[in-house]
Amino acid sequence: MGAVAELRPRLISEAQFSSQYAAAEFAVWLGLPCDTSVTLTWRLLGAETPSEVQSAFAAFIKCQADWMRERQIVHIYFFVHEHGPWAGLHTHVSVFVPGKLDTSPAGCPDFRGDYRAWARDWAERRVGAPAPGAVRVRGPARETAWLHWLGFHYQMKGYDPAVVVRSARRSTDGRPVLLGDLIAFPWRDPGPVELRHRCGHAELLGMAQRARGHVKASRPRTTKPSKTLAALDWISNPVRGGIAPLPTRPIVYPVFRSSYEDGCRDVRSLYPDAFVKRVRNRCWYGLATE
Repeated sequence: MGAVAELRPRLISEAQFSSQYAAAEFAVWLGLPCDTSVTLTWRLLGAETPSEVQSAFAAFIKCQADWMRERQIVHIYFFVHEHGPWAGLHTHVSVFVPGKLDTSPAGCPDFRGDYRAWARDWAERRVGAPAPGAVRVRGPARETAWLHWLGFHYQMKGYDPAVVVRSARRSTDGRPVLLGDLIAFPWRDPGPVELRHRCGHAELLGMAQRARGHVKASRPRTTKPSKTLAALDWISNPVRGGIAPLPTRPIVYPVFRSSYEDGCRDVRSLYPDAFVKRVRNRCWYGLATE
């Protein structure tokens, strides 16, 4: 326990977990799975000091936002910074990039392929030369919701193992529920990270947006025809991208509260069945149920 106390400043707290979980669940509730995973290794991108990494990460997020905006795609993501013995400072980002759907017609845009190319080009522009391994993008061509939760759990593996999220007297089996009982991956020391935030998420997934119950879709600034915008018409949900008609009357959205904020500490309610079954079948970890 003494060793954990020494590490605590670098570990993910319950408050941080709760905030990240709320953002991740809100994204799923909106139908925007962040199942594209990006890993940025900063030493390979020429950023060595914490201030250089902070500046480089801000530049990456800004450029990513511009890429999304040009395609009228809502900018949704969550991230964590870690410091490993080999990679040094690095960042994991889970981001929403529209993928193939069952309803996608033939010839629909390959946003995920384009995003991979953009990420590779961003790294090369920053370094001034090919930068293999500096930015790694993973994710299938088709949207795969359970990968959204896999990315979330992987990012949370640096949790504080001493945190109790439900006391023994409030548990049905008489045992306390630890924060680690809600996370699929075994604990791993995330290393020292001297950055502004250990983890975080897009503003559109934040508390203010969740209180509104929706995200406001970006709209084109011009009514002139655009091949790019026309190509996006196949996306049915307006916040995913493309052009949608303005509503004739204001829409009232319910306030969004996460399952964790509402007191749930059972993984069968916190996470979808498809994810929980995959975790148990692969024996990644023992998740808590009540």
